[in-house]
Amino acid sequence: MFPSQDTKDKLDNAIDKYLDFANKSIEKYNDLKDLIDNNDMININLVNKHLTEYMGVIMFLITEEKRLLINYEYLEDEFNKWYDEKFCEVRSENNKLDISGNKWLSQTELNSITRNKYKEEYYYKKQILREEKVKYETISSILKTYNKVDELLRTLSSNLRTDWFSESKVNKTNKQLSDAISKKEIRVRTK
Repeated sequence: MFPSQDTKDKLDNAIDKYLDFANKSIEKYNDLKDLIDNNDMININLVNKHLTEYMGVIMFLITEEKRLLINYEYLEDEFNKWYDEKFCEVRSENNKLDISGNKWLSQTELNSITRNKYKEEYYYKKQILREEKVKYETISSILKTYNKVDELLRTLSSNLRTDWFSESKVNKTNKQLSDAISKKEIRVRTK
């Protein structure tokens, strides 16, 4: 069943709040310069912090995408049931059994008559369907973008961990070498 205008307004208001939340979240991740610390270095802790904050947003977007898809498909099914019923009425009114089949109106003509006869209802329902489809497609696009940001952050985090471990090994080896030299375990030629 299609929602009344009042219900539709309430749903639109709720969707607007969801989209506002999503837009604020997106703004938060649009500027990855927040990952750079005071020494102009990318900080692994900041990357990991963004990754953990990101999970709440991605879970919301996935849930919202599925909810909007279910709602859109439900309304599409309801529209198709309504339209099929109206089409059958128009067909039975115009293609009487007592006239020859070759004089019957074509499906295209019957579709046109149906849309014209029920134009207010038809276009109202089509507009609701369009709006629901746009909402679903918008959230899907945002989700795809977030998935790309997620990949970027995960790759960055992995690279930083690899660099950190490599640097840690080099520092450990340098410290061991320095300690060995200072303890005269290793002789160093000065000339």
